[in-house]
Amino acid sequence: MIILSKVMPNGVIATRHRIFKIELTKDFSNQYIVSINSYHTEDTSGPISWQDHYLITSETCIASYRDMENSLISSPSSPFLGGEVE
Repeated sequence: MIILSKVMPNGVIATRHRIFKIELTKDFSNQYIVSINSYHTEDTSGPISWQDHYLITSETCIASYRDMENSLISSPSSPFLGGEVE
């Protein structure tokens, strides 16, 4: 889970972001489509505040959700740059 306070397109301030799906793009060019649920409370079993899909390019091999989380908080082009992994 990524911890980062972020205003979502619907105006909600979400603080918790959980990956629910990672897909490799069809051309296998180190690009991934990452689907993320964002929540405005610490209780991630409650309602989702925002759900979106992000195209992420990674120079490193992504073998797990943790690898993707680390890529999301460190990649300069990521919307989650500067977050923390919980």
